[in-house]
Order: sequence, then C-alpha cells, then structure tokens
Amino acid sequence: MNNLLAYIPLFSLAIAIIPREKLYIAAIGALPFSVFIASSLLADALLIGLCAIFFALFSAITTHCKQISETKLLLLTILTIMLLTCKIAYARLVIFGLDSARRSLFAKRRYLCCGLSARTAISVYNYMGSHIGLQQH
Repeated sequence: MNNLLAYIPLFSLAIAIIPREKLYIAAIGALPFSVFIASSLLADALLIGLCAIFFALFSAITTHCKQISETKLLLLTILTIMLLTCKIAYARLVIFGLDSARRSLFAKRRYLCCGLSARTAISVYNYMGSHIGLQQH
C-alpha cells in the first residue's frame, strides 16, 4: 500500500510537468503492469515514478528552453542521483536522455551532470557496502 501511495503522487507530478502528450504518460501510468507493481511489495514503484518525473522534467526542459539554467540542471542531477541510487541499470536511460539534449544542454553541462551523479551514486554504494556489509569478503 505504501508503494501505491508513493506511485500516485509521483505519476501525478509527472503528468503535471510534461508539456504535451499528457495522455500518453497517463496511459503508461495506468497500464495494468505498472499498477500491479505499484500495488505490490516490489520496490520498483518508486523507481517507475522517478523515471516518469525524470522523463517529464526532461521533456519540459528541452521543449521550452534554449539552454538549461543552473536550477533545472540541479533538478536533473538530483533526479539522476536518485535513479542511479535506486537501480544502476537505469544509467542508460539517463545517459541517453542527456545525450539527446544537445540543443539545450551543452557538452560541459552534460558531463557535469553525469559525472556528479555517477560520483554521488558510487559514494552511496561504497558507504552502504562498508556500513551494511554488502562487500565481498
């Protein structure tokens, strides 16, 4: 039940953020598979919601902006850190998104966002590994 309580506001926020094609993201959020995951005990409900917000924010930024401001870059970086901390396999989604934003995000800012996010996620993994006992002996 807690997953569903996190999933609904995250997807609602993604629908509110995305500038166009709101029906498509609403349909993705209402797919039976997505709703099943959101109502189960799987931790992927938070991850799917974060991906939806990342996609919506990214879409809004690249649609309306010629160049991304520092605040929007910080928001993208925070979402990237959250996605990478949840599941490292989503790094491809983030890198693909940032790479496709050549018009709005210059190379220096793309590298800064990816590098800072990767460094933070690696630090979190190392901290968890050393303090929780996830390291190999």
